Amino acid sequence: MPSAVVRVALGTIALLAQALTPPQPGRHALRARPQQPGRHALRARPLAAALVETAGLVPDGARHVSEDLVKKTHRFDVSLQEPLGLTLGEAQAGKDTCVYVKTVDESGGAHAAGCRAGDRVVATSATLGDAMWPKSSIAGVVSAVRSRLQLGNQKVSLRIERSLDDDEVALAELRSRESVKERWEVELQKPLGLTLKNVDGTPTVAQIKKGGSAERSKGRVRIGDRVVGVESAFGGRMYPVTTTKEVLAAAALPTPSISLRLERDVRVGPWSGLLRSDGDDDEDAVAPRDRRSSTQSQVQRDIGDALNVYLELRRAQLPATATASLLLDRCTFLAKTYARRASSRKAFRSGRGDAQDRLDALLQTLEDAEVELSAKFATNAVSAFVSVGAPKRGARLFERCARGDPGHPRPNRRLLTAGVSAHARPRR
Repeated sequence: MPSAVVRVALGTIALLAQALTPPQPGRHALRARPQQPGRHALRARPLAAALVETAGLVPDGARHVSEDLVKKTHRFDVSLQEPLGLTLGEAQAGKDTCVYVKTVDESGGAHAAGCRAGDRVVATSATLGDAMWPKSSIAGVVSAVRSRLQLGNQKVSLRIERSLDDDEVALAELRSRESVKERWEVELQKPLGLTLKNVDGTPTVAQIKKGGSAERSKGRVRIGDRVVGVESAFGGRMYPVTTTKEVLAAAALPTPSISLRLERDVRVGPWSGLLRSDGDDDEDAVAPRDRRSSTQSQVQRDIGDALNVYLELRRAQLPATATASLLLDRCTFLAKTYARRASSRKAFRSGRGDAQDRLDALLQTLEDAEVELSAKFATNAVSAFVSVGAPKRGARLFERCARGDPGHPRPNRRLLTAGVSAHARPRR
């Protein structure tokens, strides 16, 4: 009996030693740095901006760890309950071996935590504590999971590495763009009615005086705007300026007015479009007569605040070139996403119909706002119409571009290819 007690005690000590001893160099292909006091192995350096998390690419309930948009990967921790419901495989990645998820059972804890086939398991929780230890073999993962669960823990954590496709990388980068720099030129009669000061090496509007032409510019000149250029004394050409003295020297010339090139940081705001899942749309609950307005409202929510910011700038008679570019980048992604979601829905026919309506609403929204379409957006919109079974609508959009209708781009090679595809499809 005493010997049995000793064996149990030794077994417990061995488990504790395994939990508290960090992996030795060379033991795993994915090595962790030596653990520092008070820190856990494999703890990621905090990011200034977690783009994939902002883009809604991290599963609900998971903890974002790191991202690498160059390698197109990101890592996150998931907490699993029994039954785990997944099978693992091993694959060779160069000189290293990686563990990947082969299958996920929809009734298991892995599926509930957001794991999916193809994910790579790079670390597991330690037997005791909150540390995450690297793993590079199925045996290592299974051993760590069993040890933790056998000690009475209800959950086990896995660190997952997931690849990002090109669309997900583009979405993450789009989410990070919350402001743009707008530039325009304005002609002000003298007296100008403004005070300048140098801010970070740029003459900046510090005050707007009553009665001056700056106040009468109807928002084209605001406090905080930067003067980046002035018209030459002979007119017709702008030259850059970096000090208030240069601007004052130009303003002192015996002319009734002066033209300035201004720059303004315009906050477009974070983009939350598409973060809502398809399952939240209850199409059956919407009456047919209200579906069109409902679709229009949903598309406007998908576009986000960039549309309102663009309209505000245009009302102030500003070109809003940079804002329009960002707006069209978002709308390009929306067109591609509507088409992709339509093909993945269980109700394929209704999914296509919804995508067609959303594409129509997207074009109508841009037309109402008088946004000049880019060739990139037009190409993706035409291709999206073809993809969701509405090639005639895509062909009509291409014809507007080919005719040179106002607000439509001249066809380039890619747009021409998309247009030919749209025209050829109805005859098949």
